[in-house]
Amino acid sequence: MIRKNPTLFILAVSLLIFTLSSKNAWSEGESASDLTIEQKQEKRLLFNQYVEDEIARREKEKYKNKQEEQKKTWISKVSSVYGYDSNVNLNSSHRGDGFFQETMEGSFKIDRPSIPAIASAGRLGVNWYNEFYEYENTETLSYQTSSISVFTEEKINPKLKLKLAYEFSNLRYYHNDQLNYYGHKAKPTFTYYFSDHLSVNFYTSYEYRDYISRKALDNANGPSGEGRVDGYYELGIGPRFYPTDKTYIGGTLALKWNDSNDAFHQYNDYDGWKANGFIYQKLNDRFSTVALAGYDYKNYASRTFQADSAETEEDRLFYLGDNLYYDFNKNWQVFCSYVYKQNDCNDPLLEFSGYTMSAGVNFTF
Repeated sequence: MIRKNPTLFILAVSLLIFTLSSKNAWSEGESASDLTIEQKQEKRLLFNQYVEDEIARREKEKYKNKQEEQKKTWISKVSSVYGYDSNVNLNSSHRGDGFFQETMEGSFKIDRPSIPAIASAGRLGVNWYNEFYEYENTETLSYQTSSISVFTEEKINPKLKLKLAYEFSNLRYYHNDQLNYYGHKAKPTFTYYFSDHLSVNFYTSYEYRDYISRKALDNANGPSGEGRVDGYYELGIGPRFYPTDKTYIGGTLALKWNDSNDAFHQYNDYDGWKANGFIYQKLNDRFSTVALAGYDYKNYASRTFQADSAETEEDRLFYLGDNLYYDFNKNWQVFCSYVYKQNDCNDPLLEFSGYTMSAGVNFTF
């Protein structure tokens, strides 16, 4: 019966998520977390990044045909959200706080003629994104992030496409300049189309993060004379499946590693992998939903956390959630969201769990 009734299915998933969040609260009951501000922000941004990628940006796939017709639209979407984070400090106290999130994004595409002996006809484009994330009471955690990318799309043959992109980004915390950085990312992506219903992306990326005010750690865990810089690498594959015009299924499996110039215990050097997936389903003319889940593993080869042990830190971040959308018309949309998150770590002080609930409105041009 549930399989035949999408509404019952969504309610069942939501109940399961709520049950999981309640059952796993015990994982933080024994000791208070001692995450640094930087560690909190790293985990929070990682989580927010996944949610943005697998909910907001995938959900707009249903506007694909409209956006293809309006390739010269500079502003494509504006969102305003109010939400509640049950564990804003990512520790055993489970202190909650409300937050406001405002985003704006856009794109511009033009067709590019073929270049004899060099490239066939393709496209040139620009994407941009701006986000304000502000907590009601925990002001030190509020931030702004923005990015702009330029790209070219090349059709190598009828089934294979290449996208080359460069992205410049900026992260700024209002009350902590030690976390602010500029990012430069290069990302080539090959997409192979098996059919109109199935495609696979193969990508690699490199991001150079230049911290504006922060100094790299020296061997004695003090500030060195040079600024902190990180090099982040990723290599992944992502299948996309369109069984019907009402269903969109996708996922990503990727290896990743980070190389920082922090000298103390190579504190921010790690390698790992991630896996995530989502399902977009149009329920009827007005309602649609996006369900998502993900897992992220990090192994810090040199970061120890006990004075009398050589054991190094390992992090396992898991999340599971759902968004429900209602379309008033082709431009205006309201939605609500619930996402559960949990981090398991061999350092008990870095374990946490919690959830975020939010509701908001989207305007799509």
